[in-house]
Amino acid sequence: MDESYLNVREGYVDDCSITGMQYHSFLSYSSTAMSCNDEIKISIQNMDAYTLPCESYIFIEGKVIKPSTPGLLRSVNFSNNGLAFLFSEIRYEVNGTEIQKLKTPGIASCLKSYCSYSHRDLYELQNASWDIDMDVNHNKEFMPGDKFSACLPLKCLFGFCEDYKKILLNCNQQLILNRASTDHDALRVTGGGTNTNTNLKKLSVELS
Repeated sequence: MDESYLNVREGYVDDCSITGMQYHSFLSYSSTAMSCNDEIKISIQNMDAYTLPCESYIFIEGKVIKPSTPGLLRSVNFSNNGLAFLFSEIRYEVNGTEIQKLKTPGIASCLKSYCSYSHRDLYELQNASWDIDMDVNHNKEFMPGDKFSACLPLKCLFGFCEDYKKILLNCNQQLILNRASTDHDALRVTGGGTNTNTNLKKLSVELS
């Protein structure tokens, strides 16, 4: 028999441990305005939900549009951290107040990741178009064909998602993404085909 059964003077313990976590999808206002130079807005209006931005991510699904000229293009793959280079600016707002604005998120997240991430961290980010051995494989495993789907963690982009590891409640949130004017920085093209670009089919925020 457990002796703790007899310890009637023991203090009360309130077990508030987390037993589960779910992800909810929040889509952009428009499913067609995702081309270069477009502004993509995703709003989270559910004030009753408990959200955890530090464990949330951006889900991106799309297709690479290759030139129609046969034999002109040998191969096309995403560059290292290429998903972040699809955007020129990303902002996160809470109750209409800008929490953080990130210009050139591709360059900023690359510098941050190279300085702070270990090899194990980068292995976990392979689904976010990260490849720690770019000289050998050129990120071929990320997109074997011309279609891709990936998850870009918010903590890889925003510093507040790394520093603030608490839930947000009773507030409206909005993620604003500005598409870059060109996809040349996001793609690694071998051969010709300067007009190669991406066509985003779906972009959502998966909040935990």
